[in-house]
Amino acid sequence: MTMKELKDYLPLYIGQKVWTRHDALNNGDFQALTVSINNLFEMLYKYKDSKLILRELSDMTEEEQRELGRIALPECEDAITNILHTQAVESKGRSKDGRIIMDNYTPEMVAWLLSKGFDLFGLIPAGLAVDNKTLNP
Repeated sequence: MTMKELKDYLPLYIGQKVWTRHDALNNGDFQALTVSINNLFEMLYKYKDSKLILRELSDMTEEEQRELGRIALPECEDAITNILHTQAVESKGRSKDGRIIMDNYTPEMVAWLLSKGFDLFGLIPAGLAVDNKTLNP
């Protein structure tokens, strides 16, 4: 299995926060910065110890589950919500390295989950992201 690197995932999370440190800013202390097209290069190569601030799927609210269900299949909203709840709460639908198995996700669903800052790639367990509840770099 290959090692995960933040640079491989950071462009997918444009608009999300990164917990990072830069010697020239803020006395080298950690701070939360938003990833943007304008600062992506700096985030990847100049900032030290950067970690995305992400959410576990189990943190998805019922309203978010319904919204994702509407995106997936409006006529099957309840069934999708039940599947998502099972995957999130019971940790089903994850591969051995923590990635979400996305066989049943449409591109629209994946885009929505990324826009909401959910960890779809097992970055929290890999140490490349911090859970937004703990912010423990």
